[in-house]
Amino acid sequence: MEGEAGWQMYLPVTSPKFGPEGAELVVRSTLPAGTLAKSVMATVRLIDPGQPATEFRPVPAAGGSCNVAAEVLCAAGGDFCGAGIAAGFAGNLWGDCVSVMQRTQEIGIRMALGASRGRVQRGVLGKTLGLVLAGLVVGTLDRWWRRG
Repeated sequence: MEGEAGWQMYLPVTSPKFGPEGAELVVRSTLPAGTLAKSVMATVRLIDPGQPATEFRPVPAAGGSCNVAAEVLCAAGGDFCGAGIAAGFAGNLWGDCVSVMQRTQEIGIRMALGASRGRVQRGVLGKTLGLVLAGLVVGTLDRWWRRG
């Protein structure tokens, strides 16, 4: 109901093979629901007085969206995305720690030769940000490529 109307089939409600049991009537109209409800319910009762039609409600009032499965998948996708970002951040942080531990002697020599603490920090962070930037570029290009 959220998209364009697709293929439709007409089945008469008076047909013994295709009775109205379990059927739902969907009406697309520009009229307000209150104006439309009376005439639609009267017509339903005229066609089948025993039809258990109990309510008439607009689709947005029925729950906000027709595609609940898509909403659940989007929510779960957002959770997985957050978990992926957290895992990527933790992995990147661990990689930085290992890199600094492996370069302890090099960093010590640089500082002994006059490199400031800020310069050493910028060198380590520059390498990290370079990897993050490369990941962002590759991820964006992959997303763009799959979409096109």
